[in-house]
Amino acid sequence: MLSKNKIKYIRSLELKKNRKEEKVFVAEGHKLVDDLMGHFPCRLLTGTAEWFSSHPGCHADEVIEVGQEELSRVSLQKTPQEVLAIFEQPVYESDSKVISKSLCLALDNIQDPGNLGTIIRLADWFGIEDIFCSTGTVDVFNPKTVQATMGAIARVKVHYCDLPKLISSLKGIPVYGTFLDGNVIYSETLSANGLIVMGNEGNGIGKEVETIVAKDSMTKSYSISVTAEEFTLNVTVPKKADRKESLDDVISSVRSKLQNIPDVKLKVAKASNGGGGGGSSGDVELKLYGSDSQILQAFSLCLFSLFCLVASSGDQLVPQDLRLRIANKYSGEHIDFPVP
Repeated sequence: MLSKNKIKYIRSLELKKNRKEEKVFVAEGHKLVDDLMGHFPCRLLTGTAEWFSSHPGCHADEVIEVGQEELSRVSLQKTPQEVLAIFEQPVYESDSKVISKSLCLALDNIQDPGNLGTIIRLADWFGIEDIFCSTGTVDVFNPKTVQATMGAIARVKVHYCDLPKLISSLKGIPVYGTFLDGNVIYSETLSANGLIVMGNEGNGIGKEVETIVAKDSMTKSYSISVTAEEFTLNVTVPKKADRKESLDDVISSVRSKLQNIPDVKLKVAKASNGGGGGGSSGDVELKLYGSDSQILQAFSLCLFSLFCLVASSGDQLVPQDLRLRIANKYSGEHIDFPVP
């Protein structure tokens, strides 16, 4: 049973200042808690009898069994689930040298917690392990952010820093600024290391960061045009003989990785010209729908940048023969981007 003080304590962690003071964060739901167990020390684990009976090996400094009604009183989510855990915040050494060895993300004043969580999940999917955030970016340990990562927070290190200073310190390292009026991406040669800079959902990259990025001779900027209601991504997967998974398995995997995107609906299916059987290659088509053009554009830009940059690095996580298509569902017009 949870005491009044314990309930008050858990609810207080909805505020950043309290999470920072206690150096903890809240995670809810069996999948998320399962993913984080073993990665971060668990201060408190509270759940239903059914959840504990199916997870006999879970340990925490304090374990409290509760009923569903009691759990709903402390939940920070609209729909309480079977378990809630309080984990210690990780402390990572912020070493910019990692940017010279691999692809990293830089986020300039991302404001929406769900968007940050989605970006972290995408970064994890593409094998990006470090994200550098401006001090004005939303807290990674915000409950909405943690939930949106779907466990990716255990594998992606998020650093907060003076972003202009960080970018200025990068000598001889490629910096990729994602601007809406940049160069067309398929005409550029991309490297396997460097920093991808993404800006605020509504205003893009801030003026201070933009000025620094623009001065760097190593900087490459890319453009993308996305309609307000739809973003379409076509991925041609390898021939059946060259892959272990069926096309249906590939689609299922992609769907699970990109589910629950805030303010965006996702459809994943075989493309009309795809097949995937009989030894031929097939297309997987991702369609993202949203009513908020700024959110959809920001998400599309993130997905597009990550696909292109990771594909160019030769990462095996990305299918061969990758092609991207930005389409307008009303006019039927589209642009195909062959990835180098």
